[in-house]
Amino acid sequence: MTLQNAQSGIISIAIDKAVNCTVPGLPLDCGGDKNPIVLIATKIDESKSASVSFKVVPGPASALAKSSAHSSLIKSAAASTCADCCYPNPDCPPVDPVFTTLKINTGRTATQAFTEIPEAEHYIAITNGAPGLTRLEILLNGRYKAVKLSDNQTVNIDMLAATLSSTPGTPGTLTLVGTGPTGAGADIIVSDAAPLPQPFMMSRIRAMASTASLTDPSQDGGNWGHLKKKSEDNSALQSAQAGPQQIELHLATSLNWQSAINPSLYTALVNGVLVNVAEAVIASQNSKETVLLLALPYGSFKAGDAVTVAWDQLENTKGQFLSGMVNLVAN
Repeated sequence: MTLQNAQSGIISIAIDKAVNCTVPGLPLDCGGDKNPIVLIATKIDESKSASVSFKVVPGPASALAKSSAHSSLIKSAAASTCADCCYPNPDCPPVDPVFTTLKINTGRTATQAFTEIPEAEHYIAITNGAPGLTRLEILLNGRYKAVKLSDNQTVNIDMLAATLSSTPGTPGTLTLVGTGPTGAGADIIVSDAAPLPQPFMMSRIRAMASTASLTDPSQDGGNWGHLKKKSEDNSALQSAQAGPQQIELHLATSLNWQSAINPSLYTALVNGVLVNVAEAVIASQNSKETVLLLALPYGSFKAGDAVTVAWDQLENTKGQFLSGMVNLVAN
């Protein structure tokens, strides 16, 4: 991350609040430096969300009025963040923006909700994937906007210009609802800074943040912020059936059949223990959906067991490669 106050410089930088991350070298005496100051924040536990905000004391020229300096958002070891350079002005508190990857693993919509979003953070940068979301609904601090998206599209939004919602919800909250096919996703940043990061920077952040391992399905390295909840709309369509020892998956895409029936592309965990997927069969398929049956060895799980299924490099009929995961309780 880069902090800069080009007008009056920065006197000092200290951590205001850090959750699940470290920033070496702080507190830092900057001596009124007007040049960019680079800091690196690193997650401690990649399986959890993280956030950080800073106390940045500006030079004396900003003491009587709110500084026009703002932060620039660039890479860290796991995601990104920024700070506001007019602290300790009480009208300009420290901030810690959101970086997240909103991805549809199994269904047609995915939802993420964040808390502790300051009013100063109203700039949103969207970098859509391929496959990408077709629509993104945003509710930020009482303002609502819906955006239609195409693959690989980048969009910058100032939510202060968005419509006031008839159901504003709780102040300081952000809700993202993405719609699209299985495997669709987009990188989203919410910050106090404009202009927003360039698309190539988002690609670098995505590469560093998407480090989730198939053997650790709880890992969620793509969230940086106060993530309150995440959900998808069709978990009820997926099932782990103890009788026939099979897992039924409904994926909202038409899969390449050679890829779909390759058991090596699937990973199954039962109560956290890796179990071999013996066979993959297409039960039904149309242009918009594929129903898969994954067979596990006899005795692999019983009713009530926690079953997790992940897939990677699963190809659809458009030639796109998908990855995802679903958590189930066997019945």
